[in-house]
Amino acid sequence: MEGRAARAACIALLACIPFALYGINLDDYFVGDDFDFLVSIHEQPAAYFAARLWDNEAGSVWRDAGFDSAQGRGYLRPVKIWLLKADQLVSATRPFGYHLTSTLVFSALVVGVFLLLESLLPGRRPFALLGAAAAALHPTFAEVVPFITARDEALAALFGVFAILAFVRFRERGRSPLPYYACYALALLSKESALPFAAIAFGYDLTLGRASLRAREGWRRLARAHAPVALLLVAYFGLRLIAFGNFMGGDVGETRFASPAAFLTFHAWLFRSLVAPSQLALPWPRAVGALAVAAALAGTAYVLLRGDRRRYAPLLVFLGPVWYVGATGLLHGTYFTTRHHGMAVIGLAMFASALLAGVTERLAPASQRAVCAALLVVCAVAFVPPAYGLARSYDAAAGVTSRVRQAIDEQTRHLPDGCAVRITGVPQWTERPWYFGWGLRSALSRPFTPGDLANRCVVVNARNLALTHARIEIPERFDLVIDIDTRTVERPRRRGAAAR
Repeated sequence: MEGRAARAACIALLACIPFALYGINLDDYFVGDDFDFLVSIHEQPAAYFAARLWDNEAGSVWRDAGFDSAQGRGYLRPVKIWLLKADQLVSATRPFGYHLTSTLVFSALVVGVFLLLESLLPGRRPFALLGAAAAALHPTFAEVVPFITARDEALAALFGVFAILAFVRFRERGRSPLPYYACYALALLSKESALPFAAIAFGYDLTLGRASLRAREGWRRLARAHAPVALLLVAYFGLRLIAFGNFMGGDVGETRFASPAAFLTFHAWLFRSLVAPSQLALPWPRAVGALAVAAALAGTAYVLLRGDRRRYAPLLVFLGPVWYVGATGLLHGTYFTTRHHGMAVIGLAMFASALLAGVTERLAPASQRAVCAALLVVCAVAFVPPAYGLARSYDAAAGVTSRVRQAIDEQTRHLPDGCAVRITGVPQWTERPWYFGWGLRSALSRPFTPGDLANRCVVVNARNLALTHARIEIPERFDLVIDIDTRTVERPRRRGAAAR
């Protein structure tokens, strides 16, 4: 009973970390692409949502920018759209419900990481708790949880982690493999970056699953488990072919999947980003990064030479190279942003926990718990300040977008249909925390703006027209000119942000 109570306490603690860290964002208003997505699903019939299985996630909202199925471009992520619609049915334009869902998704992901580590490290629960807590605190998720649109990252990781957990239980406990296939399918339909996750399960068979490739039965065992995945992939790519007329979709003009230079550059940038000030609060971050690499190499050497090599060597290969390849397999082919790296960060946290378990195996249980507690404090010191700082920047940006949208609505609701309005000074960043991002016109439409200004009148904002590539006839005169005071806007510290 004591073991069950301790396990339940660990799960409860981990489930609460996201709410403690991102509770400040639960009442945030919408930002950036949130406006476009919620406008795209507003008052749509049921058939529209069924069609997201074989059509662009945002419908026609981004057609001016070229994200159009007819042009072979777009994204197939229906799970996100279905979940957004569920939130909209319950919460309308009250943002609390959307943020609650996003935080719950991340909370479930953190618990899933704990359950997976618990299965991979039986009897070493403190290390499972440490790995899951480190992942929960890491700032890479601070760009995901407060940003409603980015929930596809958390959803793909959630279903990916539970898919691997289901596969481990299938191999180790004789459970049905159906949950693995179902979770993998849901991960695919959450985001295409989940495609390589199947390699993680296959790698598990090769490292920890006792698959023998020297005998015919070993090959048969592999085929029985993984052939259904091939069928899922055939169906998935069939949906993409129906949607876009090609298997690629996305932003075809910017993909670099076949570029060795892009591959090498991406991985260099990824590891460099892990010690950037936005991801790590410790002093001398590059030295800390070098020290972490040295410690990982030394710890691995110790485990292989003096530790339980038969137990930990396959585990470290699985949580190290195998997981990393599966987590990052497609990321080099698109634009670089830290919010894409959740599964890689989870893998690094699990690898570090497993390595620590191997290094400290000969210590007394009380000493092991003390080591884990000390390192958990280090993780909190290193990760919480930048994560909370980014959460606060989203909170500030959401407050600005709410006030600006409301001010524009109040000043324009008296205007007749067919009016012309020019708006200047609206914050529209192309970097986090986005403010209005690309979504100004959607923010000035129903359901956000009761007066439906963007659809009733000609709204001209130079920055928005440049971002969205929308083509409209600019009026010679305007019925109203609104100049937003940008001094109220907290400018992001990152380079590359732009506003108008």
